[in-house]
Amino acid sequence: SKLEEKLRSSQDFEGVQAAFSQFLSNLETQCFLSSQLVHSSIMNTLKCCESLTKKVLLNASRGKEIVENEIKAADKEFSRLQMLLVTVLGRQAATGRAPHLTRLLTRIDYNGFVS
Repeated sequence: SKLEEKLRSSQDFEGVQAAFSQFLSNLETQCFLSSQLVHSSIMNTLKCCESLTKKVLLNASRGKEIVENEIKAADKEFSRLQMLLVTVLGRQAATGRAPHLTRLLTRIDYNGFVS
């Protein structure tokens, strides 16, 4: 890995410290920890999916089917959250400071579902 290469080539403690600091900074950025808006958008989208899954499982355990309007409401909310997430990611990617976001957006929309 890049970190291992930098650690091996470092001649002193400051070099090791700089390499590790760069590694942590990259990790923080790529995990969306530095952008509360991106992080919350991802979490809200996942919570929406989790909520529908719980409803389906609860109804299944009771021998019931989920009501169609609940599915439509969940679909509407998911679509809203998904578009918000893609918009937020797109704005962040447009700055050019986060090339990993461009790759993520491509993966999210690999089949043209969003665009």
